[in-house]
Amino acid sequence: MTVAEQEKQTKQEKQYVADKSTPVLWECVEKNPTQKHQKDLNVYEDYHFEKSKEYFHIMPHEEPHTLRRRAILEKYPQIKNLFVKDPISAYITVAIVVFQLISAYYIQHASWPVYLTYMYVVGATLNHTMQALVHDLTHLTAFDSVILNRIFAFLSNVPTCIPSAMTFQHYHREHHLAMGDPKRDTDLPTDWEIRTFNRPWKKIIFISLHPLFYAVRPFYIAPKGLGPLEIFNLVLIMSTNFSVYYFMGPFALLYLALSGFISMGLHPMAMHTIAEHYEFVKGQESYDYIGIANFFNLNLGYHIEHHDFPQVPWRLLPKVRAMAPEFYENIPVHTSYLRVGLAYLFDDDLGPFARIDTSETKLKKKD
Repeated sequence: MTVAEQEKQTKQEKQYVADKSTPVLWECVEKNPTQKHQKDLNVYEDYHFEKSKEYFHIMPHEEPHTLRRRAILEKYPQIKNLFVKDPISAYITVAIVVFQLISAYYIQHASWPVYLTYMYVVGATLNHTMQALVHDLTHLTAFDSVILNRIFAFLSNVPTCIPSAMTFQHYHREHHLAMGDPKRDTDLPTDWEIRTFNRPWKKIIFISLHPLFYAVRPFYIAPKGLGPLEIFNLVLIMSTNFSVYYFMGPFALLYLALSGFISMGLHPMAMHTIAEHYEFVKGQESYDYIGIANFFNLNLGYHIEHHDFPQVPWRLLPKVRAMAPEFYENIPVHTSYLRVGLAYLFDDDLGPFARIDTSETKLKKKD
C-alpha cells in the first residue's frame, strides 16, 4: 500500500471532531476579556493540555490574523507607512554569498574537527540567514521591481546549494492565504509524519531531515508542477554547484551543501520552524520569538506581526509591535530556540501532531 493510500484509509477510518469551545487567543484586552490572563501563560509550561496525538487540534474559528489586521488598521492607520521597500536584503545577500564562497575555499584545507565545527557554527548559521533572505525577497519587500527581488532570491540560493526560491514563493503564498489547512498549507506535517515520528529518537530524525520533508510535501499535498522560473532556478543552482566543485574543489561544495542542509534541520536557528506555529498554548496558532537569534533570522521571530502585515520588510517588523503594543504584548512569546527544540524533541505532549487544523475556519465579515 502506498503512502497516499494509507493516508486516505486513515482519514476514512477516523473521524476527527472540531473543538468549538476553545477561545482563540488573538485580540487586544479591550476586545477579548480572555486576553487579560493570556499574558500569564507560559509557552514552555502550558502545552501539557489534553489533546489528540493522532491528528491536529481542529478549531473552526475566525482567521485571527485577518481580524487583528483589520482592528489594528482601524485604530492605527499609520501602520501603512511601514509598507515600503527596503533594499538592505540585497546588500546582505551579496555580502553573505561572497563570505560563504571565500569560507568554502579556505575551510576545505582545515582538519575535520575544525571543518565540521566551522560548518555548523558559522556556515549553517549564515546559510539560515540566506533562507530568511529568500523569505523576505519572495515577499517582494526589497524592491518595487519583481524581477530585482527574484534576482536576489536566486542569488540567495547559491551558498545553500538548494534551488528553493521560486518553489518556496509559490507554496509560501498558500501558507499565508490558508494557514493551517492540511490541503493547502505545506508547512503542516502529513498524517504519515504524525504517525511515524512519535518518539524522541524519531523526532530527532524528523528534525534532522526537515529540509527533505519541506521539499517533498508540496508535491504530495498540493502539487503545482514546475514552471519556467522553477526550472531556471534549478538550472542556475546546479550550474553554480558544479562551478564550485570544478573551480574550488569537492570539499568546498560539501561545506556549502552541508551548511545549507543543516541550517534547516537540527540547528538552533532552524527551531523557528517549530516555534512559529506549533500549539504551545491551547488555542494560539502563531507565536513571536523575542531574542538575540532575530539578528541572524532577520526578525523572523516577529512572526505574528509578519502574518498580520506580510508587506512590511523584516527590519520594520519591530515597529509594528511598537505602534500597536496592546495587540501583541499580552500574547505569550518564545524567548529561547534551544528550549523550543528540547521541549519538542523530548516531551510527549509536543510533536508533528501539535498544530491547529483551520480547514473549517470562517472569515468573520466586517460589520
